[in-house]
Amino acid sequence: MALKTKMYRSQHEELLRLAARITAADSSGGLEIGLALARLKGVLGVHLKLEDGSLYPAMLAHSSADVRAKAEKYQREMGALAARFASFYDKWASNAGAVEADPDGFRRDWFSVLRALEARID
Repeated sequence: MALKTKMYRSQHEELLRLAARITAADSSGGLEIGLALARLKGVLGVHLKLEDGSLYPAMLAHSSADVRAKAEKYQREMGALAARFASFYDKWASNAGAVEADPDGFRRDWFSVLRALEARID
């Protein structure tokens, strides 16, 4: 069974574009960052639901033990990434003025989340 991944790869590209927008934003532009984070949250949420509802079940039913093992690994990793991003989002995007009040803290936390997202996409 061949798994079709074009849609997932397109979503990965969109996630990375949004992440680049956040990285390039000036920390004094809390509204711009907040909007980009909200968009990232939406795309990531849809992506995770599609993976959980379609991609992983197909992989778990695959005839190859290697494919099944990767599906289990990816499910564990994505669960951790989803929780990590949710915590980050609650801290920085749900509180008006949080980014402007602590731009260094925001950058530190952002790059930690970004590294996890990029590693997962890779």
